[in-house]
Amino acid sequence: MQNFILTQYMSQDLTDSYAQFSQYFSEDVMNNVLIDDSDKIKDLTDRLKDSLKSKTNNTILLYGQEGFGRKSAIRKAIDNCEQDLQMKSKKIIKIFVNAYLHKSEGNILSAINNQLLQTAQIKSKINKLSVDELMKHFKQYENSFHGIVLVIERVEILATVKKQFFLYSILEWIRESKYPIIFVGITSDLLFQEKLEKRVKSRFQNIPYFFMELDFQFVQKVLLTRLEQIDRNQVINIYENYILSKSFEEYFAKLQSLQVSISKLIYLFRSSFFLAGSRFNRPDKKIIDSFKFERNVQAEPISLQELMQQSLKWIYPNVKLENGKLLSQPEYVILFSFYNLIMHQKPQIMFDDIIQHSKKTMQTYKLQHHKTASEFTPLVLNKALDNLIKQKFISLQQQSKNLENNQIILCMSIDDLKNLFENIRYDLPDFMSYLYNFNF
Repeated sequence: MQNFILTQYMSQDLTDSYAQFSQYFSEDVMNNVLIDDSDKIKDLTDRLKDSLKSKTNNTILLYGQEGFGRKSAIRKAIDNCEQDLQMKSKKIIKIFVNAYLHKSEGNILSAINNQLLQTAQIKSKINKLSVDELMKHFKQYENSFHGIVLVIERVEILATVKKQFFLYSILEWIRESKYPIIFVGITSDLLFQEKLEKRVKSRFQNIPYFFMELDFQFVQKVLLTRLEQIDRNQVINIYENYILSKSFEEYFAKLQSLQVSISKLIYLFRSSFFLAGSRFNRPDKKIIDSFKFERNVQAEPISLQELMQQSLKWIYPNVKLENGKLLSQPEYVILFSFYNLIMHQKPQIMFDDIIQHSKKTMQTYKLQHHKTASEFTPLVLNKALDNLIKQKFISLQQQSKNLENNQIILCMSIDDLKNLFENIRYDLPDFMSYLYNFNF
């Protein structure tokens, strides 16, 4: 079995590759490296193409956590569509708006209008912004373009009671338009559609796309594509061999329980490279505005796998390995809440009980500390539940198609569960520490 060992004698290679590794293992790595023949992108491309060809409107929903390629997938699908339809004289107008960042209806409309003015090179402006005025204004320019793809990130912000009428107005504009407009909503809230009024919900075509997990072959291709851009040397060869190895495949399988996004994985590799550089190189003397480095002859060899483990602690400082299994914070949220409900002698504990208990704790935490714990959304908890079931901490007694209405059963003793908590109670951050004390 290969150990993928890095030594002090590779210090020059680490220095030589530093700039390129920093550039190609950047956070903006998803663009241009998505697999062209992935089923989701093919299907998204076909839906866009069909709408533009037939001049019909469409609504698309993309579910999943940030960093799993939702926005990049729709960008890629639009690019594919433009190439396939060989658009020259006309183009697709692409508008990307983040509902969370813009918050108010006026700001969202202003962002849409500004991008229309810029992308479509429309010179006239609207004096009073509203969905109706925007629709009338754009009608003058319909024949100049193939269509509009309107992408709204964090679309769940528009599911609140006050903002649903605004969302309905946009969807009505799209439905009534004789010109192809494709609405794409991006959200991490699996219950988004359930929160909508009946008339708003009816405007969505019921074929959502889920970006929940990363395929190992996809991850390999993303990493190797980045690595191919870097000049070859011994260190880069070790990284390539590691990515192609069974060791990395097994390590990646463990990382799946942490819901690691592609951007986090890229950061993990970049961190391991920086750790290696700081281990085997040390500053010698400063030359103008930069340092000259020399080899650290006292540094012991280290495996790339060990560097990856150290880097993981930077990204997930509170991840623990229990019985050879990685547990993430959302999984502890479920186990903490489950334990609390057991201690209150609740006869049957449904998954919805755990969600509601966690939600109540988060709301109390927010009121008392003026902070949020927004990463523990229903989508995150659903995924965490799945991981706990796979790792045999708990099991699910299937009683309903809706996950929330199924009973949760503990697959270990209460004492073992309590001991597990005792091992980590002094190493918990902010909300997790609060949740522990809230429950115990």
